[in-house]
Amino acid sequence: MKFKVLLLGPSLKSKGGISSVLNNYLNYPEKGEIEFFHILVTRDKQKFVKIFITFFALLKMIFLLAIKPIDIVHAHPSENNGFYRYIPFFLISKIYRKKVIFHIHGGLFDQFFYNSNKIKRKLIKLCLSSCDLVICLSQFAEKFFNSIGIYNTVVLPNTVNVASFNPYCNNSKYITFLGFIEEQKGVYDLIDAFSICESNKYLKLNICGSGDIVKLKKKIQKLKLDNQIIVYGWVNSSKKDEILRNSLFLILPSYNECLPMVILEAMAYGLPIITTPVGGIPELVNDSKNGIFVQPGNIQQIANAIDILFGNKEYLEQISRDNYSKIVQFYSMQVTFHKLNIIYNALITKKQNIKEKLVKEFEYTK
Repeated sequence: MKFKVLLLGPSLKSKGGISSVLNNYLNYPEKGEIEFFHILVTRDKQKFVKIFITFFALLKMIFLLAIKPIDIVHAHPSENNGFYRYIPFFLISKIYRKKVIFHIHGGLFDQFFYNSNKIKRKLIKLCLSSCDLVICLSQFAEKFFNSIGIYNTVVLPNTVNVASFNPYCNNSKYITFLGFIEEQKGVYDLIDAFSICESNKYLKLNICGSGDIVKLKKKIQKLKLDNQIIVYGWVNSSKKDEILRNSLFLILPSYNECLPMVILEAMAYGLPIITTPVGGIPELVNDSKNGIFVQPGNIQQIANAIDILFGNKEYLEQISRDNYSKIVQFYSMQVTFHKLNIIYNALITKKQNIKEKLVKEFEYTK
């Protein structure tokens, strides 16, 4: 059965995980029976420009629904006020009697929900409960939605492209942080930890991501680490791939996450992971098996973890094999598109329960 699916989301050139997911969907060459269309709903611009983009997107959507036999509208909102921008698209989809999926991204939707006033919370719950399906990135996220009365949920983790072989090299002298330059990502904790770890004289730390680069560089200069820390700022996908391919391991000491794309991308290159047991991360990383957990804000633990991984080449190789194998088995594009076909088919035909089918075909928790 063929499916025509309209993807609603940010610009494909945006900086962030949602645009990476959309690009993966649109560029995957073996989509099978799925045909995607994409409409840009939001972009990182001034408020007036955002309003104009949303208005133009609504007109484009109405025109597309009128001339194309779209089966499913698959929206990709995040956990901030941009969520409300998707509600008019939801209403139009229902007017045209289309199946609607809200695919929630980001690790702070619970905070976004509870920090909203009573009226906004009711609006969020009404919108999500009226969708045909809410896709969560992790079991952790699904449990939250179930706790507020949203039960039309399934788990579909993010996905990555996987090389045909494990490209990992344990001779690299570079370790890498990839994420927004902000306190919540733990990047400043990482710099403090790197300054005190015993292995820093043999390593260089890559820091990649957009944010307050000036503040970051001032901290690096204050600790006299200019020659040991390389600040790239935001990097495009090809540069990111190059950096990961030449890294010894990834460090993401975040305070909040859902299911970070960067961990999946690093694991696809066979990289061991140092990270925190927050959000959906424990569904990806098992402490001491395919990575090392540190507590958010614990600088000494981060430093110790760096020294442990750097000092044990056999351990690095073992973790690398486990991570690459896990990505191939559970998080590859091939697996994800099989799951998408199950989800889309079940929504259109109504012949089977989506969760039951996913349990039958896959280990649902993965």
